[in-house]
Amino acid sequence: MKKSILIICIVISLLFLLCGCDIPEKSDESTVTSETEHTHQWQDVSGEHARICVECKEKQLKPEACDLVSVCCGEPMVCTICGAISDELSEDHDWDYSGEDNDCWSTNIFYSCSKCNMQQVTHGDLALPNHIWSEETADGKITFTCTRCKESYTFASEIVEFSYAQVLEEYKIGDPGVKHEHFNNFDIESEITSAIDAVVRAEFELTIEYDTIAVSFDKESDVWCIHFYTSNIAGGDQSVYLNGNGLTCYIVYGE
Repeated sequence: MKKSILIICIVISLLFLLCGCDIPEKSDESTVTSETEHTHQWQDVSGEHARICVECKEKQLKPEACDLVSVCCGEPMVCTICGAISDELSEDHDWDYSGEDNDCWSTNIFYSCSKCNMQQVTHGDLALPNHIWSEETADGKITFTCTRCKESYTFASEIVEFSYAQVLEEYKIGDPGVKHEHFNNFDIESEITSAIDAVVRAEFELTIEYDTIAVSFDKESDVWCIHFYTSNIAGGDQSVYLNGNGLTCYIVYGE
């Protein structure tokens, strides 16, 4: 009996060889089940380096590298496939000037990154005010009012001439009420082109209360005199002397 079975198996094998029939093999793109054979329909798995067959749900890992993109300049890059955060940093910002916004005492400068469009603002305080003046003249006086902060100054419209040399002769260093050093206006030069410029700079030195301003100018010495005082009150006044670049030269206090 065993010999008969062995002979039958040998005969069947010979028939396969003679007919040229091949035994089917599995491939990467197909699978064989107990009932039917199908071709895999692969679909990438979101958030993973993998793919899955939509029919049989077979899953395969994909050995490809991360697809890194820049989320923000100078920050770690992120994989678009798996979401992994890389140690690799994207390029730094490339800032372009996009505008500015000023008020009387400060400025805001705006920048935009040409790569990621991020906005940046730098704020800075101004050493000297940036007033925008409107002028009004009446009864021999001129009033300057800032259109932004509403700061206002009024003084005689006529600028009186004086002699700075005579001032130095009359009020000498060491005399009571004379100050010749340690000024507030000592390092930032800004050309004085009008009386209102001189008044604003002189106010940096002010140490008294006042209600009246008188402005004088010495053309020969290029020195301005701004006299602050309270009307109808003797003494308690202050005269500030500035050169043409806005730096304080001398201060005389009245008694």
